[in-house]
Amino acid sequence: METVYLHSGTEDAIQIVGMLREAGYLKGNIEVYDMNQEDTNLTGKKAILICGHGYEHHKSLEFSKELVADNPDIDIDKVLFDAHIDFHSSYDNENLHATHNYPLLMSGICSEIYVNGIVPYHGNNKMWKRRNWKKTKKSKIEFRKGTWSTRKLKGRNLHISTDLDVLWDCDYVHRRHRIGRTLYTDLMRSLNRLNNNNLVFGVDVVGLDIRSDMKDVKIGIKHYGEIIKMFA
Repeated sequence: METVYLHSGTEDAIQIVGMLREAGYLKGNIEVYDMNQEDTNLTGKKAILICGHGYEHHKSLEFSKELVADNPDIDIDKVLFDAHIDFHSSYDNENLHATHNYPLLMSGICSEIYVNGIVPYHGNNKMWKRRNWKKTKKSKIEFRKGTWSTRKLKGRNLHISTDLDVLWDCDYVHRRHRIGRTLYTDLMRSLNRLNNNNLVFGVDVVGLDIRSDMKDVKIGIKHYGEIIKMFA
């Protein structure tokens, strides 16, 4: 599959793209398109979306919609790695963690959604109302707390969304969001298994706060780069 590279259009994401180029993870001849401005056809392609700070994770909703719209004859399942697994019934605040999954779940845009997370978040809006999950005919949620096995996911068409706040003791993630309990080696092992056993149509990566100490930012760039390299 041809690989298409996108960024979320924010200043943070643009800076991260530049740092990935400097570190050698993106070659100079690779175009990285602004997902908000470019009319990029993703039909039959693998798309990689580079985002910045964790509050940009809502961009994953737009990305999912575009992947499904450009591949209408294919059921695309979504796998989410995120320390915050809240599902909000309201989309008034686009910056809420993981909110983008509620519209996917209730509309059936993605046929199934698998979640690896730690805590429900944001008080009374937290989505522990399983009756809402059961009402959906096409979509389903499967939740795993902490690390989880991906062996059952084989032969699927996937969109993999990774918020690196899922990682344990990750200093390049904003302090407020630093609650993950997954080791980087475990995350990479899971991603590698998903990549080997399934057809991946989309990957998005989010979570690096470029205002962190530079030594931590460099670690974040390494993590972004290794994930991108795995799926490229």
